[in-house]
Amino acid sequence: MDIQQIVTWLQENVFSSNEMGYIALIVVLFILPRFLSRYGIPSALSAFFLGFCLQNVFSQASADPVIRVFSILGISSLFAFAGLEVDLKEIGKRSFPILEHVAFRLILVLAGSFAIIHYFPISSTHAMIVVLAITTPSVGFILESIGRWKLDKNLESWIINLAISTEITALIILLF
Repeated sequence: MDIQQIVTWLQENVFSSNEMGYIALIVVLFILPRFLSRYGIPSALSAFFLGFCLQNVFSQASADPVIRVFSILGISSLFAFAGLEVDLKEIGKRSFPILEHVAFRLILVLAGSFAIIHYFPISSTHAMIVVLAITTPSVGFILESIGRWKLDKNLESWIINLAISTEITALIILLF
């Protein structure tokens, strides 16, 4: 049995009913990454990879409004879980360097957007999204893997604060 036969069988038997497809999607995107994290694979990376693979295999599902809600909930929960790791006292102690970092990120996004608009015929909104996609690190990945790096606690806290401030800046730019 080759991969094409497996995909065809899944489309005909599992994903033919919307409810079964949604259950399978939840299992693949939420439970399987947690299982894979036991083997040292960060769940944020495996969920991203699995979502990418599912999108390419089942591209017709992207028009489904429930799938769109799942995607919004997924990215929102990623930001929310990153926000739960924020140490407000630590951010208060380092507020000036973090504000400098946020200002640098804003300048980077603006300069990158202008460069993309100059070289490619796309709108400013799309240019900003491209710059954010290229320059924003995955805080979920950083938070999951930072313990394995065996860093000094002070440096670890600094990296987490900068990563979260980067993601918060990206979120603010996306919302406004």
